[in-house]
Amino acid sequence: MQFEGYRSEDLQKSGIILDVINVTKKFGELVALNNVSFKVRKGEILAIIGPNGAGKTTLINIISGILKPTAGRLIYKGVDITNIRPNKRAKMGIARTFQVPIYIKDLRAVDSVAVPLTWKLKSLDLAREKAIELLKRVGFSDPYKMGRDLTLAEEKRLEIARALALEPELLLLDEPAAGLRPDEIEELKGLILDIAKEEDTTVILIEHLIKFVMDICSRAIVLNFGNKIAEGSPEEVVSNPDVITAYLGGAV
Repeated sequence: MQFEGYRSEDLQKSGIILDVINVTKKFGELVALNNVSFKVRKGEILAIIGPNGAGKTTLINIISGILKPTAGRLIYKGVDITNIRPNKRAKMGIARTFQVPIYIKDLRAVDSVAVPLTWKLKSLDLAREKAIELLKRVGFSDPYKMGRDLTLAEEKRLEIARALALEPELLLLDEPAAGLRPDEIEELKGLILDIAKEEDTTVILIEHLIKFVMDICSRAIVLNFGNKIAEGSPEEVVSNPDVITAYLGGAV
């Protein structure tokens, strides 16, 4: 349903694709997110940073629908998606990757990407053709490589290809650079920038590597113990005293 106070034309004029409103998530007595609010502009690359346990992945899980918030709402393209299931959100244009890539190691890479395509293409052969295109799009060299033989960099690219199979308007990336070599990180930067520009895709990125965030993101939000403690350009947030104390451990 359309959220009260939102109209499609107002949303289009504002350029807001996602509005996170006073989101709280509790696990028993533990408050993982505490009244977190922010807006995401269409076409931007937004970083969510913070120390371990800050609530970053919990927030991504709530946006993708894996978790429901204890309180608060999420408005996507003018529609209240707070109680909409993950599969319906995916069809609405929200896709994600996982910090630990999820795929079947006994499948070839092409089939890992083809599976999420079958709901739309209705033919495994057509899905495989599209999967090969997507794997090439993300720089994956051998689409027929078995899952058990993939390097970490290939696993990350496979995750992104699987997400792109859903033709997302909003792409959620959970620590895509974790564990990669410097040259692989540089290639990943280029890929994410290309996806945002060429696919007209909005990106929300969780990442620990501050240089990575500063190189590709237009804006960053910092969480600490479930609270939003800073928001602004990457340059602004890394110079924020609260961020330095909570996350960076010193000036950068």
